[in-house]
Amino acid sequence: NSLVKFDLDTDQVDIWRPSDPQVRHYCVTSEPYFLPRLQQSDSNDDDDDGWLLSLLHDVANNVTELQIFDAKHLSTGPIWSTSIGKLWPWNVHTTFDPKLY
Repeated sequence: NSLVKFDLDTDQVDIWRPSDPQVRHYCVTSEPYFLPRLQQSDSNDDDDDGWLLSLLHDVANNVTELQIFDAKHLSTGPIWSTSIGKLWPWNVHTTFDPKLY
């Protein structure tokens, strides 16, 4: 019921949890999908420069939200969210291959 970013170089942990304890108890967070920010040049080597997209399903109310986070500042919470209706499938795994873009 949370999203966690772990920096393997510095051992720093950045965690986001829903702020409302009731929501936190009755929600399921999907595996996040990383979407890199479009770069003006290839000189930027920040591997967290982009957005994380995740689904948050509120089991108590049977509502799912798409949430978008700034990947550099995960613990500040979503920068945008919208309701997308009822439960969406959870067995979707994500990856990003920069060679495809």
